[in-house]
Amino acid sequence: MRIGVDARSLTEIYPSGISVYAYYIIKAMAHVSPDDDFILFVSGRSIKNAPFLRQLDKINNIQVRHLPLPNKIFHGLSLLNLSVKIDRYLGGVDVMFAPNIHLMPLSRDVPLVLTVHDLGFIYYRHFLSRRRKLWHQLVRPQKLINRATSIVAVSEQTRTDLIKSCCVEPEKISTVYSGIPDAEEESKLADIPERYVLALSTVEPRKNITALMVAYDSYLARYPESNLKLVIAGSGGWNSKKLIADIKQHPSMHYLGYVTEQEKTYLLNNASIFFYGSIYEGFGFPPLEALRAGVPVIAGLSGSLPEILKTSAYFIDPYSVEELSQAIYNLDTDISLREGFKKEGIEVIEQLSWKTAATETMKVLREAI
Repeated sequence: MRIGVDARSLTEIYPSGISVYAYYIIKAMAHVSPDDDFILFVSGRSIKNAPFLRQLDKINNIQVRHLPLPNKIFHGLSLLNLSVKIDRYLGGVDVMFAPNIHLMPLSRDVPLVLTVHDLGFIYYRHFLSRRRKLWHQLVRPQKLINRATSIVAVSEQTRTDLIKSCCVEPEKISTVYSGIPDAEEESKLADIPERYVLALSTVEPRKNITALMVAYDSYLARYPESNLKLVIAGSGGWNSKKLIADIKQHPSMHYLGYVTEQEKTYLLNNASIFFYGSIYEGFGFPPLEALRAGVPVIAGLSGSLPEILKTSAYFIDPYSVEELSQAIYNLDTDISLREGFKKEGIEVIEQLSWKTAATETMKVLREAI
């Protein structure tokens, strides 16, 4: 079977959750299906700074096909229905796999399997920048969802949202839980506090960093003798300049900006508490990585997080500063509570596997033909 794969997300300079998913699911599918050929489509002037692609290109049954056309031109031609069809550029495929929503010029008769991570672009449009709002208007997610032969949802929450808000027939959607990204060998960071709450995400409104800062200040006001600091790591996103400036001015907060995978491992291995109070997520890799490192997690009772994390996290109302402040105190002072969440975390981690995800996704691909 010749499987075309839209691998454009793998050209990101700073990997996002979508590009991480794409890398691991493609790699795992190639391993569980060694007799099938995976032809990866990428576009853009250059793909030199794409480590994920370089790694995948080393696998025997994976080929990378690069269209050396600037993405703005390719996207513009796609919107005008004048671009080359991706499946034809790949030399013909039996089925096309799209790991995320994107402009997808395809021949009419080519089956398409689309992974949908979440519907934040519908439910939380106010968290999107003008540029992202325009992008989604141009991509027309609903049209692509309708075009798809089959859909992979990364959680039951996403599946339910697709049925409710996009009028997708239930039998068209398969829920396939992702695995967890590998932990890289750690690289030590200088000037990191001995004890800290760690937030690891793009700094933007949807990630709820402002609530964390207010809750942390409330915690310090109640327990001024505490030596627990707040460390925030992640590149700045939309509407983040003032927020980052406030973090840098606070004597007990540390902003690190973007960190490498090796530095991320170090931060997770040494954190006291991990915060992931995002307003809405379709899956969420960071809290699972924290659980694997044995760090207790505070998570927002929203989106798919309760479904994915089950009883392994301390859940709070993401809009309640009081609940979050109390959660920080409880996890910092109650050893038995921390150990209980660690034990639950091990059970959650053991249930997630890229091999299983790849096997189930391959089943969807075969049935789409």
